[in-house]
Amino acid sequence: MDYNMFSIGRQSGVIRTAATFDCEMKKEYYITVVAEDGAPSDRPNHYPSGTPNQGLVCFCCCIALEKSKHGNVSM
Repeated sequence: MDYNMFSIGRQSGVIRTAATFDCEMKKEYYITVVAEDGAPSDRPNHYPSGTPNQGLVCFCCCIALEKSKHGNVSM
């Protein structure tokens, strides 16, 4: 699993890299984030009853080489 390659701020939700990437080893990381508000939902017909509201987002993080104005390539 690649979950250790990223970290997420518990309060802010900001996603940060937690490792150095090598685009020759792996070019894409697919990330799924689930957030919940931590309190039982007041929404009618919420299932399962008494559980927090949740939101889910999936995205792809693509790793690319960066070329400087001097022609040097860096990660």
